[in-house]
Amino acid sequence: MPLAFYQSNRHESLAQACQKIGAKESALVSAEQVHADRIAFVTAKHLGQRIPGVDALITNEKNVPLVIRTADCAPVLIHDSKTGILALVHAGRKGTELAITAKTIARIDADPKNLVIKIGPCIGKCCYPMDIRAENLKQLARVGVLSENIEVAPDCTCCNNDTYFSYRGDGPATGRMFLVASLL
Repeated sequence: MPLAFYQSNRHESLAQACQKIGAKESALVSAEQVHADRIAFVTAKHLGQRIPGVDALITNEKNVPLVIRTADCAPVLIHDSKTGILALVHAGRKGTELAITAKTIARIDADPKNLVIKIGPCIGKCCYPMDIRAENLKQLARVGVLSENIEVAPDCTCCNNDTYFSYRGDGPATGRMFLVASLL
C-alpha cells in the first residue's frame, strides 16, 4: 500500500506539512504524547481526534493521516507495505526506556523483515545523557528489523536549533515539528 509522509522542520507549520502529503489538518489523528508506552489502533472513525494517553498510533486504513509532534524526542515511522500497516511513534527518553518502538512493532504483528523504518531528527548524545537514537536502533535490531530498511536522520535537534525545535535548546515554550503520514 503506498505511503505519503513528511517530516517538518522549525520553519514549517502543520498546515504546510499536511499540504506536502495532501492531508487535511482537520482530519489528523494525533497522540496525546504522555511520555509512556501506550499504543492505539486508529481508524477512519478517529479522524480529527487526539487519542488520550498514548505515544504511538497504528492504522491499516487508507486516508487516515497520523501526526506526531516532537522537539528533541525521536519521531519514528514504521511501515509494512505488504500488510498495509502504518505506525507513528513518539519516542522520548521515558518511552524509549519502556521500549515503545519495539512494543509498537509487536502490536503490529508483522514480519520485522518487511518493515521500513524512518527515525527523524532528535536530540543527540552530544547534548543529552541518553542516546535516544541509538537506543531505538537497538530495539529495532532486537526485534529483527533489517538495518538496510532503517533510515535515520543524523541531526541533533539541540545542536541545530536554527533548523529544528529543541526543548533543551530553546526551553519549554519552544514549538514542535511534525511527522505526518498516511496510507494512500
